[in-house]
Amino acid sequence: MTFRGRRAGWGPKVNEMIQQRILVVLLLAVGVSPSAVAQINCNSGSATTKLSCLIPTTVTPPTYTFSNGSTSAVSGNFGSFLQADLGGEISQIPLASPASGIIFTTDPTLHVPVPSDQSLGPILTQRAETIGRHKLYVSMTYQYFLLQDADGLGLKSLPATFLLSSNNTPSNPDTVVIANSRVDLKVHQWVGYLTFGLTSKIDLSVAVPLLRVDMRYTTNEQLFNIITGATQNHIASQAEEATGIGDVVVAVKATIWRMKHAGFALGGELRLPSGDAQNFLGSGTIGVKPFAAFTYSGRVSPHFNVGYQANGNTELVVTSAGNKGGLPNRLIYSGGADWRLTRRLTIAADVLAQRVFQAPEAKIMRNFAPFPVSNPGFSIAQTTVSSSGTYNRTDGSIGLKLKPWGGLLLTGNLLVKLDQGGLRSRMAPLVGASYTF
Repeated sequence: MTFRGRRAGWGPKVNEMIQQRILVVLLLAVGVSPSAVAQINCNSGSATTKLSCLIPTTVTPPTYTFSNGSTSAVSGNFGSFLQADLGGEISQIPLASPASGIIFTTDPTLHVPVPSDQSLGPILTQRAETIGRHKLYVSMTYQYFLLQDADGLGLKSLPATFLLSSNNTPSNPDTVVIANSRVDLKVHQWVGYLTFGLTSKIDLSVAVPLLRVDMRYTTNEQLFNIITGATQNHIASQAEEATGIGDVVVAVKATIWRMKHAGFALGGELRLPSGDAQNFLGSGTIGVKPFAAFTYSGRVSPHFNVGYQANGNTELVVTSAGNKGGLPNRLIYSGGADWRLTRRLTIAADVLAQRVFQAPEAKIMRNFAPFPVSNPGFSIAQTTVSSSGTYNRTDGSIGLKLKPWGGLLLTGNLLVKLDQGGLRSRMAPLVGASYTF
């Protein structure tokens, strides 16, 4: 890489040192990122207005162009963890259990289905029981997520470093950018559920989410031209929103063992890539999750779930060769209890945990060496990079379920993060209503 021009008074050795430092920074910015977002073209076509292109199109000041490699560096550093996390996390948002409401058992004397006297069940986890033969469960829930943290880093202040060209020659960049960035992300999720009891032991369910994702990216940049020594500031902010159907989930659950006060069920979920991945409305790939559920029934009913989410390849994760990469697989497990306070009121509490395998993570790279320029205050102290690793994420859930009359059930819940892994909302409220026919 060569840089055209030379500032008066700088000798060839100093100029060579600057070129070497710039090259090191560029290699660091690109090399530490496990993927470059090559599948989504943010330079032309309909993708330019997608949420996945909001960051690259915001950070470039007028008359400047990205250097060769810096587009992938910016998209890679922010894009790798944001795109994979957004697509992945939205598709993994805990859904209210389709069979968590009123269940029916067969009266041993009359041989007709009657409402069970058990608790009204958990909220975000499964229980072993099914709703009953030929019973129909219809539900609608709403959840709100204000995503504030990524792997323990606050999204309100993310440092970034990259190269630009002011001479329309991407292969010959002449400007270093030191930026402080802010990402504002809000997700509104409405989910419609339909569960039908095929038999007294088998349920079939479908969940159709409707999402609205609001995203704003704000950057405050200091630009330094290494040829002329001139500096300038650039402040920009852009916002986009997308609304649409998310990834539809089809599920089946079968109670395979049942005693008076205990039960065990096996099931599976199939996630369909029906959401627009480039707008973070879906994961962009199919997903399969077999699961098991155990319940001990009583006034206080403990329950345990375990499942494994296997995902396919998606454009939101791109390999170093430019191909689609795999959305991280997850081991999902939870435990909790629901307590029947009265016949019409149940309180439910759970701990929901995941082990996320080989997923993009956001990290801060610190202690960059200062550039040898006449401005002694100019240095690169830190920048946000994307690495890959396996991490845990844990949430706590507590809520109430109220049965005012008949088959109507009202639900309120609060999901609270308990650790730092992944792209997270610190608290996420849920409200819902369901009816069992």
